[in-house]
Amino acid sequence: MSYSETDYDLLSFTIPPKHKPGTDLMSKAILEDKRVINLIVSRVIGDHAKDQYMSRSGEWVDGLRVDILYTPIMSLSSDLPPIVVEIQNVVDRPFIHRLQKYCNHIYKTHNNTEPVALTFCVKTIRTEIAKDFKDTDKGTFLKRLPSDYWASEHLIMTSSTVDGHLNDPLDPLVALEYVFMKQECSLIGLELRNDATVKLLYSVAKEVLDREVRPHEATIDVLTDVCVQTQKQFKRILEAIDEDGPSSMRAREYASVGVMYTETCLHKYKRQCSSQSSMPQPLDLPVGVSPANGRQEVDIMSTIEPEKRKRDLDVAAEFITEYMKTHKRMNWRECYQQGQANGYYKNYKDANTLKATYHQIMSKKD
Repeated sequence: MSYSETDYDLLSFTIPPKHKPGTDLMSKAILEDKRVINLIVSRVIGDHAKDQYMSRSGEWVDGLRVDILYTPIMSLSSDLPPIVVEIQNVVDRPFIHRLQKYCNHIYKTHNNTEPVALTFCVKTIRTEIAKDFKDTDKGTFLKRLPSDYWASEHLIMTSSTVDGHLNDPLDPLVALEYVFMKQECSLIGLELRNDATVKLLYSVAKEVLDREVRPHEATIDVLTDVCVQTQKQFKRILEAIDEDGPSSMRAREYASVGVMYTETCLHKYKRQCSSQSSMPQPLDLPVGVSPANGRQEVDIMSTIEPEKRKRDLDVAAEFITEYMKTHKRMNWRECYQQGQANGYYKNYKDANTLKATYHQIMSKKD
């Protein structure tokens, strides 16, 4: 598959583990992006809601605070209600009670309008909660939970509700749940890395980190992660070979992904280095040392040369030398059998053919 410059940037981009998708900071940053807001409100409210919502503060004096609160840019109405979005690791009774309190606050502070609640379950949902799932016309990958008197609707997504919908192209909401529950620091770690919405979410994450992380911190994080990721990939290859044998398809797949990852990193950072005009000039070379024509790349990992295979007649000559040290007469049958056992003499019909060919070649040398 061919990649654009944007794809190279995204494939080589790594999110620091403390900010990975599914954690508070990065999930909120993604959900506050205007493009992502439109993806959500279009599905939850309808196409008429596109470009009509913005993210607002959802914090109250009693200390309660929602993850994300969307409200209409203009005025509230039954067609454009508030939307509360929660990213939750474990959905259980305490969480439902907290969500109910959030919605009660929103109801009081937004003209007595019941909000729509949307929950992305990142890890686990308790069985006692999941048994109350009901279908909704908003999408087969969405389920509805009881929300009488505190929300106009409570929609939820879990790994089980999206399981049958992980096909390319992904529905935008399925893509959000997929990215949040996988929590991969790099786009390349996702099987569905080529989906348009998945790429959009990682591009949003990249934009956020480019704004908020200082350059030298980002460089250290990237270099450290490249080393860690390549080390892991080498270990996976070795484990696959140990478990499956030298012809392991898993080892081949691990190697292919590893090559793609390092190629995207190399492409990206070479391009960045060549475009940075603000880099300081290099120090003068010591006397007697001539400058190289461009930057020389040194392969620090040694190359293992393939073992050179001996020729049939060389094997025969070695056998004769050793055999005649302890015998007075050559045994061509034993020579032939031993050579065949080691994978030689495949082009010789029998010991007599080998003997005749050997003597013929030796006589020409003489």
